[in-house]
Amino acid sequence: MKTKFYLLLGLTAFALTACMNKNDDFNPEEFDKQVILDLVNQKRTEGCNCGTTPFPPVGEVVWNDTLEYVAKNYSIKMKNNDFIDYTMTDAEYDITNDLTNWNYNYTSFEVNVAKNYIMETNLINYWFEHRLFCERMMNADAKEIGVALSGQYATIVLSNP
Repeated sequence: MKTKFYLLLGLTAFALTACMNKNDDFNPEEFDKQVILDLVNQKRTEGCNCGTTPFPPVGEVVWNDTLEYVAKNYSIKMKNNDFIDYTMTDAEYDITNDLTNWNYNYTSFEVNVAKNYIMETNLINYWFEHRLFCERMMNADAKEIGVALSGQYATIVLSNP
């Protein structure tokens, strides 16, 4: 009887593992860059209301890998320290230091953060639904973006190089 139980338990575990591995391409630590760009650029080129303030259409942004690395680093810091903030001035959390360390030259940049939004559509919708985040997303000076996730913590860096 014990042998049948262990055999059944083993087969069940194998079946569950096999089902879970069907999505080998899914990595909860990564976003689909093209989906992010498409969602952001659709809103930017259509224009939208940020709160009650209408924003006219603005130019598209392009993906920048360095900004993605900076966003990833910031998301990791938020995850490791269990905090969510985009105004940290402590040198360890200051994004300007990360931009400098990655030799990224910029005229200006904006940062949005979020927690518990790991799907691209939900994340971008969240940022466009909140006035201050939306205003940053619609900043006509922004030409490049990088977005990254660590655990439940997401960061977007929008920049004018």
